[in-house]
Amino acid sequence: MKELYAILERDGKPSWEFKWDNKFNRLTHVTRAGNVYAIMMGDQHKSLWIARLFGNAWCAEEETIKATKLNFENGGVYHFPI
Repeated sequence: MKELYAILERDGKPSWEFKWDNKFNRLTHVTRAGNVYAIMMGDQHKSLWIARLFGNAWCAEEETIKATKLNFENGGVYHFPI
């Protein structure tokens, strides 16, 4: 089975790699500081967004982390709205 992953490009910041995490059942990235970020889909307000885990809640963070584009392993690309 092919590994699921995506690369998040960020404006003026290093890119992040998101890999499948069975614990959260989604693509996640854990920073050196231990913050957990995930790619979320199917929200009523956004088709795709980046969230950070705070306790038991996911909060939208794509603006804070300066997300610009997601490149998926299958060649798909998602551009975040400006």
